[in-house]
Amino acid sequence: MQLKYGESLIRLRFIDYMTRFVSLAAYYECERFGSTRVGYPTMEYKEGRLGSGAVFADEAAKTREMASNYKRIEAWRGSEGYEIAARVSVRPSETPARGLNGWSLTAGLAENI
Repeated sequence: MQLKYGESLIRLRFIDYMTRFVSLAAYYECERFGSTRVGYPTMEYKEGRLGSGAVFADEAAKTREMASNYKRIEAWRGSEGYEIAARVSVRPSETPARGLNGWSLTAGLAENI
């Protein structure tokens, strides 16, 4: 049986996928290069301070997810889409907080599409 989903659900799933992908890309850049141009750098919870960035259930899940995405991330880093994302990524220290996590990549990307 063919399932028919509404446009709003498809858009929300796409936004979820892109948000996770950008979070993984930021994690990858921090691990490989020491900093990131998109998203938040990944920091773990310690000394009572909340962390930020990509979250993984365990080491095996992290290994699987990064292994399945690192080629996509490398390809994306060389694209025009990455340059747009780097331009529109707003860090909390640069502007007042927007939303719960302080920045909205998807809002900036929507303006450039």
